[in-house]
Parts: sequence; structure tokens; C-alpha cells
Amino acid sequence: TRGRPASSRMPDPRLPPHRRDAAFAVDGQYQRPFLSASFPARRAIGQNAPMETPPGITNGLSPEIESLLAQRPGAEYLRADLQVHTPIDPAFEPGPEPHETATRQDLAEQYLRKAMERGIELVGITEHNDVSWIEELRTAAKKLSLHLLPGFEVESAEGVHILCLFDPETPLSHLEDTLVQLGLTAAKRKTNRLERRTKQHFAEVLKLIQSECGGICIAAHIESDKGLLAALRQGARVDAWKTPGLLAAQISKPPAQITSGNGRILRDEEPIYRRSRLPAYVLTSDCRSMDAIGTISTWIKMDAIGVSGLRQAFLDPESRIAYEDPSERRRGARLLAVSWEGDFLDGVQFRLNPELNCLIGGKGTGKSSVIETIRYALDVGYQITDVAQAAKTLREHAFRSGSKISVVVETDVPKQRYVIERTAPHAPVVRDMTGSARPELDVRTLLNPKIYGQKEIFGIAQDPQARLEMIDGFASSELRSVEDREKELLARCEENGTVIARTLRRLDDAESKLAELPSLEEWRERFRQAGFEQLLAERRQLDREGRLLDSAAVSLVELRKQGEALLGEARDTVAGAGETPGSEQVEEDRFPNSDLIERAQSIVTNASESLSSGIESQLSELANAQAGLVEVHREWAKRREARAADFDKALRDLQAKVPDVDPERYLEVERRIEQLTPLRSAMGELRSRLENARKERAALLVDLADVRGEKLRTRRHAAERLNDALAGNVRIEVEHQGIRQPFVERLAGYKTKARADALRHLVNQETFSPAAFAAAVRHKSLEDDFGMPSGQASNLERALDEEILLDLEVDELADRVILELDVAVGETGHDYRDLGRLSPGQKSTAILLLVMQESKDPLLVDQPEDDLDNRFIYDDVVKRLKGAKPERQFVIATHNANIPVLGDAEQIVTLDAEERGGSVTSFVRAQGSIDAKQVREAAEHILEGGHEAFALRQAKYEA
Repeated sequence: TRGRPASSRMPDPRLPPHRRDAAFAVDGQYQRPFLSASFPARRAIGQNAPMETPPGITNGLSPEIESLLAQRPGAEYLRADLQVHTPIDPAFEPGPEPHETATRQDLAEQYLRKAMERGIELVGITEHNDVSWIEELRTAAKKLSLHLLPGFEVESAEGVHILCLFDPETPLSHLEDTLVQLGLTAAKRKTNRLERRTKQHFAEVLKLIQSECGGICIAAHIESDKGLLAALRQGARVDAWKTPGLLAAQISKPPAQITSGNGRILRDEEPIYRRSRLPAYVLTSDCRSMDAIGTISTWIKMDAIGVSGLRQAFLDPESRIAYEDPSERRRGARLLAVSWEGDFLDGVQFRLNPELNCLIGGKGTGKSSVIETIRYALDVGYQITDVAQAAKTLREHAFRSGSKISVVVETDVPKQRYVIERTAPHAPVVRDMTGSARPELDVRTLLNPKIYGQKEIFGIAQDPQARLEMIDGFASSELRSVEDREKELLARCEENGTVIARTLRRLDDAESKLAELPSLEEWRERFRQAGFEQLLAERRQLDREGRLLDSAAVSLVELRKQGEALLGEARDTVAGAGETPGSEQVEEDRFPNSDLIERAQSIVTNASESLSSGIESQLSELANAQAGLVEVHREWAKRREARAADFDKALRDLQAKVPDVDPERYLEVERRIEQLTPLRSAMGELRSRLENARKERAALLVDLADVRGEKLRTRRHAAERLNDALAGNVRIEVEHQGIRQPFVERLAGYKTKARADALRHLVNQETFSPAAFAAAVRHKSLEDDFGMPSGQASNLERALDEEILLDLEVDELADRVILELDVAVGETGHDYRDLGRLSPGQKSTAILLLVMQESKDPLLVDQPEDDLDNRFIYDDVVKRLKGAKPERQFVIATHNANIPVLGDAEQIVTLDAEERGGSVTSFVRAQGSIDAKQVREAAEHILEGGHEAFALRQAKYEA
């Protein structure tokens, strides 16, 4: 099939039989489409118009991405009205019931179109004892891409109304046969149809429909006439209410809003009516007119549209039933779809649900590769070094150079969709939904997912700094301004420290130099007493005269250079002034105003000649001046030579009298005293500068302490919010400056000869702070201030110079996050234990519970159960996942069945691997929610504890 046009698609015969229906050749590349049942495109929740393609999809995207986005991402909410009557009802408006085929079909389409205009996506047809309009309505629903469940409403022997719904394609004959099994033959239904009851009691009807006929039941309008709670009394009502087969009931408003006595029963507040599991409650319109259809509805989550999907929803109403638009609860960005090209994951692609997604599969099928390559595409870093190295090794084998991953994302505010592509080893590329590259967009500004690889959660549990960074993540917006001020203060402290260190060095240098000044002045005084000063005064003057004459000669040379340069520029200007029209010019090339041009050229030439003549004259004068200066210098040299003989004789006579005084040494002393004398005044200025810098630093340290105090309070407020959210499962406390070992290690690194135990004792004192420590070292008071042994204190005080202290005193003893997990079993009260007293699994459980609260953007975790305490997986983790997933997206790779099964994952992606072409590649074997049979089978056979998880689910829901 390679090379065939895109329109010619057929299974690839080279693939195994089980995959031929899941892969086809497109433009020479093998593609694996989304593996789920055929499902018509439908509109977004809450919209009124049909939607053929997802919003934002254009021809600019690759066909594979467009096709992928059009697929259903597992279980999604449908807005449903499950109690819709038909035109056969005498009260139906507009009436009467038409009998012509075309008229009936047109009315059915108008009726269902009204439902769609109100946002309804699923309708249940439940006419009393009648299915005569099912085919017309089913045909109209298919035309409108609306989901329809056929059925009917019957009245039990006790007088309780029951809605009975069936799969979309259930034959009309099966519905008729079911009515007959209820004793409602066609002949009986022709007379008094609306008053006709089945002879079977309420519990018997439920059993027949749900166990034998393939349908599902809803107790209709249970609070009103003919409803379960109104039609029955006393023990009969209690017995009917506790019927195990009662999976769902239709009520007038959400249970929390019902103020009548029935509300207590619905909320399980009446002991005598208490059930092990409450039925699911649905709101319906019970409509009999165009105006009423879809006006009351319920959002129901399902993957397989039909009885199986409804059953799963009714068994887990907290996860799958909503009375307000669930999309309003969603927060943060989300991942919409992922696809891979090349290497181990070549051809793998799947949609992602906005709620809980689970990746399952055996070892080596690609679960970790999926998580780590998504992390790679989104450029998310690691908190634990070992995890980063393991992930790098994995990518080197499963996602080598040239492999490509594409991730479709939707941002939070505003809602925008982008495709993030990354081809190893290059940086990510952001494209908009037209396929155009958007280089101005950074991946990390679009979304901020939290991603944890294998063992990363356990690593965080072991790392105090990582735990602190996690708490900071919960208060990132509040901490941002605080940390910005802290950074600014630290930068100012660094600048201030540089000024102090530099000033101290200059002071030290000046003091060391000035230390020799007294001895130099003593030497000078001896020279003066010996008469050297008067004798050498004339020699110094002669030396100065020589320097002045040399300077004059240099000045004349410089002036001559400047004049010669100016003369050259003047001549160059004339040469470039333009052509002069002359007699040799041919007639046609002559200027029309050549007389004026000639005059202009003449003016320029005259000016240049005048300037050149003047410069040449000045240069001649400069040459004369130089000659005159040479003569002056020659005469001065003669006079100096004449005086030199007298000077040398006088010097020899004086030195004979004072043999230990060297005249050359005197000149050096004089020069040195001249150099050092200005330092005396500079010393005062340096001391003043140092004093001001010290005062500024003291103020900066106070401000820095204030900002860090604010940071501590912000972290504690975040901990309080988390404690409320975690409802007692985990307690969090932030201890001020609780992480001290890094400072101990830093002091030890200076090799001060102080013992390690002495340093630990010093730093762990309650009153210790880096600033107080630096002050004590400066004042040589470590022994008095901190009770440090004198020998150890002296070692530190000698070894730590001022530059080290300037650096140390702005260091921070990081706050420590104290986590305590409640390990109590059952209702025995609380038993809180901090991380130091927990098992590795319990530690990871505590961290994971925090991770689940960490952000509004997606959370991706690779096999969290590897490090979790198994007892907590369902009791804490799974329950919290179910509570959090309506607001936040989760993607979890797992081999533990409790997470996808008991967590009621909306999308379960089953990965497998096979050898092809000499290499092993991953592929998607099945995907969807546990509504889908192939997904349930995969979960039970692949996952650890799969059978037990399904058994627990069955026991939990009595089904």
C-alpha cells in the first residue's frame, strides 16, 4: 500500500491480523487512527448548533492532527433529556397525532431539532406503553447527529411509573416483545393505554428489564403522582426504595435543593430508608410539546452511548452525573491530543480527556516513554537529578534524534489552541491552529503542567528542598513579588559588599604604605641636618628645567605634525572639488552655465592656494622655532655642565663629613614622601565611605530579614489552605529556618579546622542566624554569643575573612516543610506521623496527595503506585482523583487497576508492543472508558489486581 494516494485506504497486509483494522496507509506513511467505535461528530457542551469539526480546526493542520482531534476522547458529558413523550400522547402540542409518513417524519425532525437548539445531545424516548414513534424519531436523530435511546414508560402493579431505556439500535420488535413480556400486549394497549398497568411489581419490572431484556430503568418522577415515594406507603415504600436493582430515579431538582420530607430520604438522612448506595438522580423535562423538550436536563458522562454507558453513570453518579454544565468547573490549560513519529512510539496517537486519563500496558509497552516525551515536548524540568538521568537514558533509546512528538494544547485564559512540536534534539516549536509557526510564543507561557517521572515523587519525599519548592508552587503568585524584592535586596547587598570589600582593601593597602612614612621622614630629617637639602635644591631645580625644555620640544613637534596634516587635507579638498569645464570638452558635453562653474572652481582654487600658502608659512615659522629651541637647550646644557662640577665637588666634601648618608637615597626618599603624603587625606575619605557602606548594609539586612519573614508567612498561609483542602489526611507546617545542614556543610567547606560536631551544635542553636554569626566572628565573640568552645571559636574567627563574612551573612537558612500523614485505620481517630516515621510508600502517598493539589494545569505522573502504600491508593489517592478531576486534567501511567477502574478514568489508553522490521514498536491496542468492553477486558488482564479492582467496584456498587 505504500505510494497509494490518500483516497485509497486499505489495511496494511504486512501488519498482524489484530492490527489490520487499526492501521492504514496514508501518503506512504502508516497511520493508526483512534481505536473506538464509530461516533458522529457532535457539538461542544452548552452550544446550540451542530458542530461538524472541533473549534479552531483549519486546513493548515496536518490531516492526521485534524482526524485525531475529531475523535472522541473516552467518556464525555452529554446533556441529556431522558424522559421525552411522543405525539401519540393526547396532551402533546401541537396535536393531533399525524398519520401520514412524510408528516410524521417532518414532525419528528422538528421536535428533536428543538431539543438540539436547547443544547440537548441525548434524548430518551419514553412514551407510556408505546413505541410507535421510535423509528421516525430514530431516523430524525441520525439525520441531526443527535443520540437517541429508544424505550417506553410503564406502570408497575403497585402503580409506580418506570422509564425503560435501551441501546440506540435496539430493534423495534425487541421493544414490542419486552412490552409483551410485561403483559402489555398490543391488543391490551389499544384500549386505555395510559391507564394500563403491568401485572409485575416494581422490583420484578426492574429485574426483567435490566437482567433479561438488555435495558436500564429509571424510577420516574418519584416525588409526584405515580412516583415511587408518592404511590407507595410505609413498608411497601421502604422495600421498593431499597430494591437493589433501583439504579436511578428522576426528581424535580437536585437533592440538596429539595426541602420536603422526601429530601431526607434522597440524601440518605432517614435511617429506615438508608441504602448501601444511593441511586443516581436525573432531571428530565417529561415533555409533551415542542416548547418543553430539553428545558430540564442532566449532564451524563459516558463513552459507549447506550445501556452500558448509562449503567456506569448510574453506578458512579458522583463522577458521571452533573446538574450544571461541567465545563464551567474546569480550570487551567489542558492537553487535547498527542501523536508520535519515528522510533519506538512511531504512529502512536490518541486523544486526551479533560479529566482522568490512564495509560496501561505491560512492561516495555511505552507508558514511561509517553510521559517522558510529553515532558520533553513541553520543556518541563526535573526536581530530582536521578530521575532526570533515567529519563535522558530512556529518551536516548526510545526517542532518538529525528523522532518527533506533537502535542495539541488548549490554554486557560484566553481559550486558545496550539500544536507544540518537538523533533529531537531541537527546541520545541509552537504552531497555531492554522499550522503557522509562532516563534514569539514560549511553551512555558502557554501552560504549566506538573510532570513526575518514576520515583520522582519518592525523591521529593526524601529531599527537604524539593518539598519546600513544592509548597512554594502553591503560593507562586503571592511569592512572586516577595521573591522579586528579595532578589533586588540580594543584588544590592552584593553591590554593597563589593564596595565594602574594595574599600577595605584600599584601606589596608593605604595603611601598609603609610606605615613606612615615619621612617622616611626620619631619613629626610637626617639629610636636612647634614645640609643635603640646601645643596640638592639647585640640582632639583636644574632637573625640573630640563623636563620643561623637553616638554617644549615635544609641543613644537606636535604642532608641526598637525600643520602638515592640515596642509594635506586642504590639497585633497581642492583635488576633489570637481571637474573644470575646459576647451578640450566636446561640444555636446559642455555645461549650459559653464561660465559660472568656471568662476566657482576658480574661487575654490584661490581659497585653497591661499590656505595652503598660509599653512606653509606657519610651518616655516615652526621650523625656525624648533631651531631656536634647540639653541636654547644647547646653551642650557652648557650652563648645567658648568654648575655640575661645582655641585659634585660640594657633594663629595659633604659626604666626606657624613659618610653614611647617600645623596641618591635622599632623592628617592623625597619622591616616596611626595607619593605617600596624599594618602593621609584619602584615608579619611575611605573610612567615611566604609562607615556609610556599613550603615547601608545594616539597613539592607533589616529589609532582607523583613522580606524573608513575609515569605515565611506566605508559605504558612499556603500550608493552611492545603490543610483545609486535604481535610486532615495530611498536615503541613512550615518551620522557620528549619533546613540548616547546608549551612553547616558550607562552613565545613572553608576548612577552618573547626570540628564538624562543633559546627552542627553552633548552627542548630535556636538563636543562630547567618547575620548574627557574621557579627560574632567580626567581634571575636563566638564563645560568648553561642557558647562555642574557645579553641573552635578561634579557628573560625581566624579563618573567615571579611569577604567570606559578607557572603555568609546574607545566606538563608531555608524554611523546612513538616509533613504528617494520618495513618489511622478506620474510625479510630487520627494518628499523625511525620515523614521520618513513615515507610517509603507512606512518604510517597503524602507527597502525591500534595501533588494533586498543586496546580490547575495538567498533572502527569508515571506509575505512582510504585512508591505508594497500597492501603492509601484507594482510600486517599483514588477518592481525591475523583474529586479533583472535574476541575483539573490528570494523565497517569499505571499498572495498578485501582486507579483507572475505581477512579473511573474517562480515558484508558491500552499500550502494547510488537516486533516489526527487526525492531520493537509500541501501538495502541484499545482506548476509551470502562464502558467499552475491549477496555474492560484489557484492564482486567493487564493490570495488577485488575480482577480484584472490578470485584471491589462490583461490591461497592452492588452490581
